[in-house]
Amino acid sequence: MAVGSWCELVPVLYLRCPVCGSVRGLRPQFLPPRSPHPWILRQEAILAYCRLGSYRRAAAAFEINWQTLWRWADRLARAAEKLERFLFEQLLACNVTRAAALAQEAGRLNHARAGPRWRARAILRAPLLLELALALWQEGSRLGLGWGKPRRYDAMRFLAACAREAGLRL
Repeated sequence: MAVGSWCELVPVLYLRCPVCGSVRGLRPQFLPPRSPHPWILRQEAILAYCRLGSYRRAAAAFEINWQTLWRWADRLARAAEKLERFLFEQLLACNVTRAAALAQEAGRLNHARAGPRWRARAILRAPLLLELALALWQEGSRLGLGWGKPRRYDAMRFLAACAREAGLRL
């Protein structure tokens, strides 16, 4: 695990399937697949970029490479429209009244992938996507789905799980 200049070794247990022989790693929940950076670092760095408007300044604040932050933001920007639609569908299926207010907020943001700054516009949807993910998590918890208690610092991890369910990758 790497956070800025601080690195910590986190043991990962690897298990081999006795039937097919494939190997799976059991990683802690706070680490995304194939990444040494925890979900909370990714979440806060993307939100800092939304506030500051600069990859380099946001990355410097978290002592990470700006290209790494750009890659995280790019993946989120490319998935933003489909992921937002998926989250709204799930919230509306749960009959959540908060979905209407969030839909109004989403309507004020531009979806278009035209022009040179579409990626910057799309990444500005990150706070809304995290809010939608938390609203869905709260509703699922209220319905007793066993998702656990919603935690703001785990919003990006839950958003990534929703992205996988929607056939996307963060």
